Amino acid sequence: MNSNNAINSDPKSFAALRFLGPVMAGARRLFVLSDRIVILGFVLATCGLGLLRIFKEKNRISDCCTLAVEFMEHLKAYVRSRGSDLESYGWLMHRSNKMQSQLGLSGIYASYRPPYANFQYSNYPIVLNMLPDLRHALDDSILSNSPIVHQYSMALQDTLVRHLGSLHDQDERNNRALRNPVVWLREGVRVVVALPLTMLGWLGAIGESTVSRLLSSRIFKAVSAFVAVVGFISAVMGITLGWDQFIQMVLAWFHKAF
Repeated sequence: MNSNNAINSDPKSFAALRFLGPVMAGARRLFVLSDRIVILGFVLATCGLGLLRIFKEKNRISDCCTLAVEFMEHLKAYVRSRGSDLESYGWLMHRSNKMQSQLGLSGIYASYRPPYANFQYSNYPIVLNMLPDLRHALDDSILSNSPIVHQYSMALQDTLVRHLGSLHDQDERNNRALRNPVVWLREGVRVVVALPLTMLGWLGAIGESTVSRLLSSRIFKAVSAFVAVVGFISAVMGITLGWDQFIQMVLAWFHKAF
C-alpha cells in the first residue's frame, strides 16, 4: 500500500513505468518477428541451394548432350570415309571411355552375339568394343563390303540416340522443376543432407563412385524427402506461431503422446 502510494506520489517513476511498458512489448514483438525472419531466411536459403542444384544439373545435361552429338557426328564422318578419316577415329577413341561412362547401363548389352559367331558376351560395353570392331571391319577388304559395317554403325548410333532422348527427358523435368518452389526446397534439403557424404568424398575418405551410389539410393531419397516434409511443416508453423510458441506446442504434444 505504501509502495503504491510512493509510486503514485512520484510523477517521474510513474512516467518511467508508462514508458517502459510499450518498450518491453515492442521488444517482445521484435524478438518474435526476428525469429520468423530467421526461419524464413533459412527456408529461402535452402530453396536457393535447390535452385542452384537444378541449374547445375541442367549444365551437366547440356555438356552430356554436346559430347553425345559430337561423338555421333565424328562417327558418321568416319563411316562415310570408309575408314580413311583417322582424325575422326582418333577423336572417337580419345573420348570413348568418357562416352561409355556417360552412357551407363544404357551403353551395355546384357548379352551380345557378334556377327557370324557361335558364342556370346555378357555385359558387353557397346562403345568400347564396337568402335574397334568397326575399324577392323572397315580395314578388312572383305568385311568392308559386308552388312557388318552397317550393323556396327547403326548399333552405335541407336545407342547414342537413346541416350540423347533420356537426356532431353531429364532436361524437361528440370525445366518443370524451375517453376516449382516446392522442388527447390526438396532439392535444397537434399544438398544439406548430402553435405556430410560430399565432404567425405572431397576428403578422399570414400570414393566418388560410392558417394554417387549412396546419393542415388532409395534410402537417401526417402530420408531427404522426410526431412524436407518435416522441415517445411516446422517452418510454416514457426513463421505462423513464432518459434517459442511452436516449441511449446511441440513439447506439449510430446508430453501428451508419451
